[in-house]
Amino acid sequence: MGDPFNPDELTLDGEGATVFEEVSPRARAGVQKGCLVVLNGDLQGRRFDLDRPLILIGRGEGVDIRIETDRFASRRHAEIHVGPDGCRVTDLESSNGMFVNLDRVTEATLRDGDRLQVGGTIFRFLRADDLERAWLDEMYRMATRDGLTEVFNKAYLVEALDAKLSLARRYRDSFAVLMVDVDRFKSVNDRFGHLAGDRVLKELAGRLQECVRQGDVLARFGGEEFVVVANNADESAALRLGERMRKSAEAGPFVEKEGAFTVTVSVGVCVVNGTSEGLTGESVIERADRALYQAKEGGRNCVRVWEEEGEKLGAESGKPKGEMR
Repeated sequence: MGDPFNPDELTLDGEGATVFEEVSPRARAGVQKGCLVVLNGDLQGRRFDLDRPLILIGRGEGVDIRIETDRFASRRHAEIHVGPDGCRVTDLESSNGMFVNLDRVTEATLRDGDRLQVGGTIFRFLRADDLERAWLDEMYRMATRDGLTEVFNKAYLVEALDAKLSLARRYRDSFAVLMVDVDRFKSVNDRFGHLAGDRVLKELAGRLQECVRQGDVLARFGGEEFVVVANNADESAALRLGERMRKSAEAGPFVEKEGAFTVTVSVGVCVVNGTSEGLTGESVIERADRALYQAKEGGRNCVRVWEEEGEKLGAESGKPKGEMR
């Protein structure tokens, strides 16, 4: 294994977006058909066919898939052995390691759909008889999903929220929008590094996804913020959902080489009913964001509901709704 990760010692080889050099197609008999698709960065969607027995990935010259400006990648980071039995990836004692899905590994056999992270670059491995169809399916997925967390992206959220507002007015339905933000996330990046921060967001998204119901929309809004559109939810149901997500976030530790740690989230809620007039998706998000701000001001790790006349108070306790932690 290479030296411990130190962001201060990393330098960029050049300016601008990460540059990849495509693997030239040289199909060989007996080689299992497969490809890597880039999930993040300016070249998101680029496909690299794995059509030779040995393929090198790294930042330096002379490799087959070159991630030239990925500052977290080593010059010779990993290699893939391609054969009749599949594709096996091996870490070449890189500084920042290699991850398959969320697991740090030194060697692994890639399975269809696996996410391979080399430095800061994330690939999807596709192994199928019809690679063209698999690649097109992946393109649609990438148009609607966040590359890191795999929940829906902001563009999908905006369309889904506008459609939900229209349906709510037509059928006098109620629904809720919940904005979730990781508390003091900068300290995670500062202490454990940005790659560890990415892994926290990925795992946290999985925890949040387990809390929402089928048919609800969970999307990454940006940075460490997530948004949930909860169908048929009044204020009471929205508060229960917010509490489930809050408790799920802090339930178990996140483990890195440097140690284990926990994170908490704050949640802002906006409830929309069918009689609401003049609301847009943007204004609903803004209201949920204001409630989130109240949660942050109230000590973090709590849930707050937006009210037009101000933050709602519990009738008996005199405390804002949602537990303070």
